[in-house]
Amino acid sequence: VPALAPSDVRTSWIRRGGVLDLGFHLAWGLGSIASQDRRTEDPQQLLQAFSRPTETARRGPENQPEMQSTPAGKWFFDWVDSDDPYHGDPRVPGPDLISKASAPALVIGGWFDVFSTGSVELISILRQSEAGTHHRLVMGPWDHSGLPLGRRSGDRDFGLNALADLHQLQLAWFDRNLKGIDDEGLMDRIFLTGRVSWLDIDWPPPTTELSLGIGDELRPIGDHGHVLESDVETPPTPTVGGAVFPWEPSIRPGAYDQSRRRARSDVLALESEPLPTRVLVAGTPQLTLRVDSEPGESVVLVTLVEVGASGVAWNVSDGIGRVDPSTGLVSVELGPAA
Repeated sequence: VPALAPSDVRTSWIRRGGVLDLGFHLAWGLGSIASQDRRTEDPQQLLQAFSRPTETARRGPENQPEMQSTPAGKWFFDWVDSDDPYHGDPRVPGPDLISKASAPALVIGGWFDVFSTGSVELISILRQSEAGTHHRLVMGPWDHSGLPLGRRSGDRDFGLNALADLHQLQLAWFDRNLKGIDDEGLMDRIFLTGRVSWLDIDWPPPTTELSLGIGDELRPIGDHGHVLESDVETPPTPTVGGAVFPWEPSIRPGAYDQSRRRARSDVLALESEPLPTRVLVAGTPQLTLRVDSEPGESVVLVTLVEVGASGVAWNVSDGIGRVDPSTGLVSVELGPAA
Protein backbone atom coordinates (compact mmCIF):
# COMPACT_ATOMS: atom_id res chain seq x y z
CA VAL A 1 0.00 0.00 0.00
CA PRO A 2 2.14 2.93 -1.21
CA ALA A 3 0.85 6.02 0.61
CA LEU A 4 1.97 9.57 -0.18
CA ALA A 5 4.95 8.11 -2.04
CA PRO A 6 6.83 8.79 -5.30
CA SER A 7 6.88 6.55 -8.34
CA ASP A 8 10.43 7.15 -9.57
CA VAL A 9 12.91 8.96 -7.32
CA ARG A 10 14.50 10.51 -10.42
CA THR A 11 11.41 12.22 -11.85
CA SER A 12 9.04 12.72 -8.92
CA TRP A 13 11.49 13.43 -6.11
CA ILE A 14 14.96 14.68 -7.06
CA ARG A 15 13.70 17.02 -9.76
CA ARG A 16 10.34 18.40 -10.77
CA GLY A 17 10.02 19.57 -14.34
CA GLY A 18 13.78 19.16 -14.65
CA VAL A 19 14.41 21.59 -11.76
CA LEU A 20 16.12 20.55 -8.52
CA ASP A 21 13.63 20.62 -5.62
CA LEU A 22 16.07 22.37 -3.28
CA GLY A 23 13.66 23.25 -0.47
CA PHE A 24 12.38 19.69 -0.21
CA HIS A 25 15.85 18.14 -0.08
CA LEU A 26 17.19 20.58 2.50
CA ALA A 27 14.12 20.35 4.75
CA TRP A 28 14.03 16.57 4.63
CA GLY A 29 17.79 16.14 4.84
CA LEU A 30 18.62 18.60 7.60
CA GLY A 31 15.63 17.59 9.73
CA SER A 32 16.14 13.83 9.50
CA ILE A 33 19.94 13.76 9.74
CA ALA A 34 20.16 16.05 12.78
CA SER A 35 17.70 13.98 14.76
CA GLN A 36 18.69 10.44 13.69
CA ASP A 37 22.31 10.17 12.54
CA ARG A 38 24.73 9.63 15.43
CA ARG A 39 27.72 10.27 13.14
CA THR A 40 26.81 13.96 13.01
CA GLU A 41 29.51 15.85 14.90
CA ASP A 42 27.40 18.91 15.60
CA PRO A 43 23.63 18.23 15.42
CA GLN A 44 22.98 21.76 16.65
CA GLN A 45 24.61 23.15 13.52
CA LEU A 46 22.18 21.22 11.33
CA LEU A 47 19.19 22.14 13.48
CA GLN A 48 20.14 25.80 13.29
CA ALA A 49 20.22 25.67 9.49
CA PHE A 50 16.93 23.75 9.54
CA SER A 51 15.29 26.44 11.68
CA ARG A 52 16.14 29.17 9.14
CA PRO A 53 14.66 27.86 5.88
CA THR A 54 14.73 31.08 3.87
CA GLU A 55 18.30 31.94 4.80
CA THR A 56 19.52 28.37 4.28
CA ALA A 57 17.84 27.87 0.90
CA ARG A 58 19.09 31.19 -0.51
CA ARG A 59 22.67 30.00 -0.09
CA GLY A 60 22.05 27.69 -3.03
CA PRO A 61 22.71 23.97 -3.44
CA GLU A 62 26.50 24.17 -3.47
CA ASN A 63 26.90 26.23 -0.30
CA GLN A 64 25.50 23.83 2.30
CA PRO A 65 28.33 23.13 4.77
CA GLU A 66 25.95 21.50 7.23
CA MET A 67 25.18 18.74 4.71
CA GLN A 68 28.90 18.38 4.01
CA SER A 69 29.66 17.96 7.70
CA THR A 70 28.16 14.47 7.92
CA PRO A 71 28.55 11.26 5.87
CA ALA A 72 24.75 11.05 5.79
CA GLY A 73 24.63 14.17 3.61
CA LYS A 74 26.49 12.67 0.66
CA TRP A 75 23.27 11.83 -1.20
CA PHE A 76 22.37 15.54 -1.29
CA PHE A 77 25.36 16.47 -3.43
CA ASP A 78 24.88 13.39 -5.60
CA TRP A 79 21.37 14.66 -6.31
CA VAL A 80 22.62 18.16 -7.03
CA ASP A 81 25.26 16.95 -9.49
CA SER A 82 23.25 14.41 -11.49
CA ASP A 83 19.78 14.01 -12.96
CA ASP A 84 20.12 10.25 -12.44
CA PRO A 85 22.53 9.43 -9.60
CA TYR A 86 21.15 5.88 -9.45
CA HIS A 87 21.58 4.89 -13.07
CA GLY A 88 21.70 1.09 -13.30
CA ASP A 89 21.23 0.63 -9.55
CA PRO A 90 18.68 -2.21 -9.03
CA ARG A 91 18.06 -1.04 -5.45
CA VAL A 92 16.34 2.09 -6.79
CA PRO A 93 13.54 0.84 -9.03
CA GLY A 94 12.36 2.71 -12.08
CA PRO A 95 9.21 2.30 -14.20
CA ASP A 96 10.51 -0.86 -15.93
CA LEU A 97 10.88 -2.74 -12.65
CA ILE A 98 7.69 -1.36 -11.09
CA SER A 99 5.68 -2.47 -14.11
CA LYS A 100 6.61 -6.09 -13.29
CA ALA A 101 4.69 -6.02 -9.99
CA SER A 102 2.35 -8.98 -9.62
CA ALA A 103 0.59 -8.08 -6.34
CA PRO A 104 -2.37 -5.67 -6.38
CA ALA A 105 -1.54 -2.27 -4.90
CA LEU A 106 -3.66 0.37 -3.23
CA VAL A 107 -2.04 3.74 -3.99
CA ILE A 108 -3.02 6.56 -1.62
CA GLY A 109 -2.13 10.11 -2.61
CA GLY A 110 -2.99 13.74 -1.89
CA TRP A 111 -3.58 16.62 -4.26
CA PHE A 112 -1.33 18.85 -2.13
CA ASP A 113 1.25 16.19 -1.32
CA VAL A 114 4.76 16.75 -2.64
CA PHE A 115 4.43 13.32 -4.27
CA SER A 116 1.03 13.95 -5.91
CA THR A 117 2.48 13.55 -9.40
CA GLY A 118 4.32 10.43 -8.25
CA SER A 119 1.12 8.83 -6.95
CA VAL A 120 -0.66 9.29 -10.27
CA GLU A 121 2.41 8.15 -12.22
CA LEU A 122 2.68 5.09 -9.99
CA ILE A 123 -0.89 3.91 -10.62
CA SER A 124 -0.36 4.43 -14.35
CA ILE A 125 2.80 2.31 -14.32
CA LEU A 126 1.24 -0.40 -12.14
CA ARG A 127 -1.70 -0.76 -14.51
CA GLN A 128 0.71 -1.94 -17.16
CA SER A 129 1.72 -4.84 -14.89
CA GLU A 130 0.39 -8.36 -14.48
CA ALA A 131 -2.11 -7.23 -11.83
CA GLY A 132 -3.03 -4.12 -13.80
CA THR A 133 -6.81 -4.32 -13.51
CA HIS A 134 -6.67 -4.90 -9.75
CA HIS A 135 -4.71 -1.83 -8.66
CA ARG A 136 -6.66 1.03 -7.11
CA LEU A 137 -6.04 4.74 -6.45
CA VAL A 138 -7.39 6.96 -3.67
CA MET A 139 -6.63 10.70 -4.03
CA GLY A 140 -7.79 13.11 -1.35
CA PRO A 141 -7.23 16.80 -0.49
CA TRP A 142 -4.22 15.93 1.69
CA ASP A 143 -0.61 17.04 1.93
CA HIS A 144 2.64 15.70 3.43
CA SER A 145 2.18 17.20 6.89
CA GLY A 146 1.64 13.78 8.48
CA LEU A 147 -1.16 11.68 9.86
CA PRO A 148 -4.08 11.61 10.36
CA LEU A 149 -5.33 12.50 6.88
CA GLY A 150 -7.50 15.42 7.88
CA ARG A 151 -10.15 17.70 6.44
CA ARG A 152 -7.91 20.77 6.14
CA SER A 153 -4.92 21.48 3.94
CA GLY A 154 -3.42 24.92 4.23
CA ASP A 155 -6.15 27.49 4.90
CA ARG A 156 -8.91 25.54 3.16
CA ASP A 157 -11.32 23.30 5.04
CA PHE A 158 -12.65 20.54 2.78
CA GLY A 159 -15.23 19.37 5.31
CA LEU A 160 -15.97 16.11 7.05
CA ASN A 161 -16.06 14.27 3.73
CA ALA A 162 -12.31 14.72 3.41
CA LEU A 163 -11.52 12.75 6.57
CA ALA A 164 -10.00 9.35 5.94
CA ASP A 165 -8.96 6.51 8.19
CA LEU A 166 -5.74 5.30 6.55
CA HIS A 167 -5.61 2.15 8.67
CA GLN A 168 -9.17 1.19 7.78
CA LEU A 169 -8.48 1.77 4.09
CA GLN A 170 -5.54 -0.61 4.27
CA LEU A 171 -7.38 -3.25 6.32
CA ALA A 172 -10.26 -3.28 3.84
CA TRP A 173 -7.75 -3.66 1.01
CA PHE A 174 -6.03 -6.59 2.70
CA ASP A 175 -9.40 -8.24 3.45
CA ARG A 176 -10.26 -8.01 -0.22
CA ASN A 177 -6.99 -9.40 -1.52
CA LEU A 178 -5.91 -11.79 1.24
CA LYS A 179 -9.21 -13.09 2.59
CA GLY A 180 -11.18 -13.05 -0.62
CA ILE A 181 -13.78 -10.57 0.66
CA ASP A 182 -14.75 -9.20 -2.72
CA ASP A 183 -16.22 -5.84 -3.61
CA GLU A 184 -17.53 -5.99 -7.16
CA GLY A 185 -17.09 -2.87 -9.18
CA LEU A 186 -14.44 -1.37 -6.93
CA MET A 187 -13.16 1.81 -8.60
CA ASP A 188 -10.69 4.56 -7.84
CA ARG A 189 -11.85 7.18 -5.31
CA ILE A 190 -11.14 10.77 -6.30
CA PHE A 191 -11.89 13.76 -4.07
CA LEU A 192 -13.23 16.77 -5.98
CA THR A 193 -11.83 19.84 -4.23
CA GLY A 194 -14.37 22.22 -5.78
CA ARG A 195 -17.40 20.12 -4.89
CA VAL A 196 -15.85 18.83 -1.62
CA SER A 197 -17.12 15.35 -2.36
CA TRP A 198 -15.85 11.97 -3.55
CA LEU A 199 -16.26 10.53 -7.02
CA ASP A 200 -15.81 6.83 -7.74
CA ILE A 201 -14.25 6.74 -11.18
CA ASP A 202 -11.15 5.19 -12.70
CA TRP A 203 -8.19 7.56 -13.10
CA PRO A 204 -7.54 9.20 -15.46
CA PRO A 205 -11.21 10.02 -16.03
CA PRO A 206 -12.60 10.47 -19.53
CA THR A 207 -12.28 14.18 -20.30
CA THR A 208 -12.82 16.76 -23.02
CA GLU A 209 -9.83 19.05 -23.48
CA LEU A 210 -10.41 22.65 -22.43
CA SER A 211 -7.96 25.07 -24.06
CA LEU A 212 -7.47 28.64 -22.87
CA GLY A 213 -5.31 31.02 -24.90
CA ILE A 214 -3.44 34.04 -23.55
CA GLY A 215 -4.92 37.15 -25.11
CA ASP A 216 -8.10 35.28 -26.02
CA GLU A 217 -9.80 33.48 -23.14
CA LEU A 218 -7.15 34.63 -20.64
CA ARG A 219 -6.40 38.30 -19.95
CA PRO A 220 -3.67 39.85 -17.77
CA ILE A 221 -4.46 41.24 -14.33
CA GLY A 222 -2.59 44.31 -13.08
CA ASP A 223 -0.68 47.20 -14.60
CA HIS A 224 2.45 45.47 -15.90
CA GLY A 225 0.66 43.45 -18.61
CA HIS A 226 2.89 40.79 -20.13
CA VAL A 227 6.18 42.36 -18.96
CA LEU A 228 7.70 40.97 -15.75
CA GLU A 229 10.61 42.46 -13.85
CA SER A 230 12.98 40.64 -11.52
CA ASP A 231 16.57 41.09 -10.36
CA VAL A 232 18.98 39.66 -7.81
CA GLU A 233 18.10 42.39 -5.33
CA THR A 234 14.41 41.47 -5.30
CA PRO A 235 13.37 38.68 -2.92
CA PRO A 236 12.24 35.65 -4.94
CA THR A 237 8.56 35.13 -5.60
CA PRO A 238 7.24 33.51 -2.42
CA THR A 239 5.86 30.00 -2.39
CA VAL A 240 2.27 30.17 -1.15
CA GLY A 241 1.05 26.63 -0.54
CA GLY A 242 0.84 23.97 -3.21
CA ALA A 243 2.17 20.42 -3.47
CA VAL A 244 5.34 21.07 -1.47
CA PHE A 245 7.21 19.48 1.42
CA PRO A 246 6.58 21.39 4.67
CA TRP A 247 9.44 23.51 5.99
CA GLU A 248 8.06 25.80 8.65
CA PRO A 249 7.62 28.69 8.75
CA SER A 250 8.51 29.49 5.13
CA ILE A 251 7.05 26.58 3.13
CA ARG A 252 3.59 25.28 3.94
CA PRO A 253 1.69 22.84 1.72
CA GLY A 254 -1.98 23.08 0.90
CA ALA A 255 -4.53 25.54 -0.43
CA TYR A 256 -4.10 29.26 0.24
CA ASP A 257 -5.51 32.47 -1.17
CA GLN A 258 -3.15 33.49 -3.98
CA SER A 259 -4.41 37.08 -4.26
CA ARG A 260 -1.42 38.62 -2.50
CA ARG A 261 0.97 37.39 -5.18
CA ARG A 262 -0.87 39.15 -8.02
CA ALA A 263 0.57 42.62 -7.40
CA ARG A 264 4.21 41.51 -7.64
CA SER A 265 6.19 42.75 -10.64
CA ASP A 266 7.58 39.25 -11.24
CA VAL A 267 4.17 37.54 -11.43
CA LEU A 268 1.99 37.41 -14.54
CA ALA A 269 -1.60 36.80 -13.45
CA LEU A 270 -4.14 35.76 -16.07
CA GLU A 271 -7.85 35.15 -15.64
CA SER A 272 -10.79 34.08 -17.75
CA GLU A 273 -14.36 35.27 -17.71
CA PRO A 274 -16.54 33.47 -15.16
CA LEU A 275 -17.56 30.09 -16.56
CA PRO A 276 -21.21 30.11 -17.63
CA THR A 277 -21.84 26.62 -16.25
CA ARG A 278 -20.22 24.32 -13.71
CA VAL A 279 -17.28 22.44 -15.18
CA LEU A 280 -15.58 19.41 -13.67
CA VAL A 281 -11.84 19.85 -14.18
CA ALA A 282 -9.84 16.65 -13.63
CA GLY A 283 -6.54 15.51 -15.01
CA THR A 284 -3.08 16.94 -15.58
CA PRO A 285 -3.09 20.60 -16.77
CA GLN A 286 -0.42 21.76 -19.20
CA LEU A 287 0.86 25.18 -20.23
CA THR A 288 2.95 26.09 -23.27
CA LEU A 289 4.50 29.54 -23.14
CA ARG A 290 6.96 31.63 -25.13
CA VAL A 291 9.27 33.71 -22.95
CA ASP A 292 11.56 36.54 -24.07
CA SER A 293 14.16 36.98 -21.36
CA GLU A 294 17.69 38.19 -20.81
CA PRO A 295 20.51 35.69 -21.47
CA GLY A 296 20.88 33.04 -18.83
CA GLU A 297 18.80 30.28 -17.33
CA SER A 298 15.08 30.99 -16.98
CA VAL A 299 12.57 28.96 -15.02
CA VAL A 300 8.80 29.38 -15.06
CA LEU A 301 6.56 28.39 -12.15
CA VAL A 302 2.87 28.02 -13.00
CA THR A 303 -0.07 27.91 -10.58
CA LEU A 304 -3.62 27.02 -11.62
CA VAL A 305 -6.07 28.99 -9.49
CA GLU A 306 -9.80 28.65 -8.85
CA VAL A 307 -11.51 31.97 -8.12
CA GLY A 308 -14.87 31.52 -6.41
CA ALA A 309 -17.82 33.87 -6.11
CA SER A 310 -16.32 35.29 -2.90
CA GLY A 311 -13.16 36.36 -4.76
CA VAL A 312 -10.84 33.99 -2.88
CA ALA A 313 -8.23 32.60 -5.29
CA TRP A 314 -7.44 29.03 -4.21
CA ASN A 315 -4.44 27.27 -5.75
CA VAL A 316 -5.44 23.99 -7.38
CA SER A 317 -2.26 22.75 -9.05
CA ASP A 318 1.25 23.91 -9.85
CA GLY A 319 4.25 22.98 -11.95
CA ILE A 320 7.69 24.21 -12.99
CA GLY A 321 9.75 24.08 -16.17
CA ARG A 322 12.92 25.38 -17.78
CA VAL A 323 12.79 27.74 -20.75
CA ASP A 324 14.58 26.48 -23.87
CA PRO A 325 17.14 29.26 -24.48
CA SER A 326 17.23 28.56 -28.23
CA THR A 327 13.49 28.94 -28.81
CA GLY A 328 12.19 30.74 -25.72
CA LEU A 329 9.56 28.04 -25.35
CA VAL A 330 8.65 26.25 -22.14
CA SER A 331 6.10 23.49 -21.65
CA VAL A 332 5.01 23.01 -18.07
CA GLU A 333 3.08 19.95 -16.93
CA LEU A 334 1.30 20.83 -13.72
CA GLY A 335 0.50 18.36 -10.98
CA PRO A 336 -2.72 16.31 -11.18
CA ALA A 337 -5.90 17.94 -9.95
CA ALA A 338 -9.63 17.39 -9.57
